[in-house]
Amino acid sequence: MHARSHYSNTFKTRLKMVDRMEEMERPEDEKEVGMKITAGRKSSRDMLVLRSLRVKWGENLVLDGIDLELNVGDKIGIFGPNGSGKTTLVKALIGEIPATGELWLAPGASVGYFAQGHETLDPSITAEQQMLEVLGKGERLRARQLLARFLLKGKDVERPISTLSGGERARVALALLMAEQHNLLILDEPTNYLDILSREAVESALREYPGTIVVVTHDRYLLDAVCTHMGELRNGKMEVYAGNYTAMKGQRRKTVVEETVVYRVVSNFKNWTLGKKYNAGEQITIAESEMPTFEWAFNNGKLKRMRAGEMKKVKK
Repeated sequence: MHARSHYSNTFKTRLKMVDRMEEMERPEDEKEVGMKITAGRKSSRDMLVLRSLRVKWGENLVLDGIDLELNVGDKIGIFGPNGSGKTTLVKALIGEIPATGELWLAPGASVGYFAQGHETLDPSITAEQQMLEVLGKGERLRARQLLARFLLKGKDVERPISTLSGGERARVALALLMAEQHNLLILDEPTNYLDILSREAVESALREYPGTIVVVTHDRYLLDAVCTHMGELRNGKMEVYAGNYTAMKGQRRKTVVEETVVYRVVSNFKNWTLGKKYNAGEQITIAESEMPTFEWAFNNGKLKRMRAGEMKKVKK
């Protein structure tokens, strides 16, 4: 329409505006980070059992009587304030520091460990070389493909790991974990330094992972998206809850307003919903909302309601 006199002035104005515009390069399309972690060979039903686990640093008792039982497929998120012993627990699980009490792993357990400081990486070699150490020297194409799924490609995979950013090193470590097959993953802050796209990929993969997971994290979204159990560490003790982080908060609110009843364990049994064993003679307090999870124990005479005079006094 520029040839028409009616539009002549408008055309000239628009043309000047176009000439003054800065020409920009077309941005590259963002590629989704795909991640799938497969589990190794199956082990027994129980994967990890802790009984009265204690860890001391000098005279300081960091962990005091940790009890935990995880079955195949359980995914527990460990959280708590800084200095509560989360990383200490992880290091005890992988055998880096000594602990007393019982720490039992299934005979068929294959453990994959993701370190918060990425200690498993060799900073002197490239990401590609690190991957080839796991996959084999003839698997260069597969190594590149795995790294590319975490947005690591081109010159990034050819640079020494020491020159990569914290987020890039985390993605290399997760790619390595992906290349290996384990049925028990122990993860220390796996989503630190990751962008939103990478976090969502990690959450999706861990949610679909068929093995057992112990993850230490401050990431509430990860706790909600992945975990089937919560472990809250405070003052060297750990309280275990069934469900994800949101479900745990709901349980806390209920215990404030609900009436509870004390029962004596008549004979040993396990509550599969809570993933916890109870021994004869123990006293347990059950809230009204928890009654359905103990239905089998009630029906089989495993629990007996206690009278006020029978209850043991608890020292505070």
